[in-house]
Amino acid sequence: MMMPNPTDVKYLHRFFNAIGKAEWTESHHNYGTMGGYMKHRAEVNAAVEGIFRTKTAKEWDTVLQDAKVICAVAHNLDEVVKDKQLRANNAFVSITHPVQGKFETVNAPFNLHGSAVGPQGAAPGKSGVNSFRVCAGFGSTGRCMELLKSSKALPTTIA
Repeated sequence: MMMPNPTDVKYLHRFFNAIGKAEWTESHHNYGTMGGYMKHRAEVNAAVEGIFRTKTAKEWDTVLQDAKVICAVAHNLDEVVKDKQLRANNAFVSITHPVQGKFETVNAPFNLHGSAVGPQGAAPGKSGVNSFRVCAGFGSTGRCMELLKSSKALPTTIA
């Protein structure tokens, strides 16, 4: 689940009540005030993580929405690319690479009337040729390249 950090104790208490921790709303409890919550946030997050494991994301979404807690289900990549609403909104587009062939990628998240925005085709050059430099820029090369290759974001061999 994804939730913004509460900015007011009433939202914090609404959340605590929704997850079955009404006792955390008591002012004498470490988490009952905004200051106490902020001071013990790591502890709260660890406890909430365990609580969230007791239901599915869909079940928690229903519980939290019913309690008027601002939240959203955080989807994994497989769920995102299968999302019907994203598909209906053309969030993905297919392009053809001269070597890799046809593949799907993320479209531009906006439209400009009369303008062609979004991917127009494959980038020139060989796929993955700059990935080593990108990974190095993040302070990682070996593990970063392994992850890119294992996720099929890069070909297994880079010419």
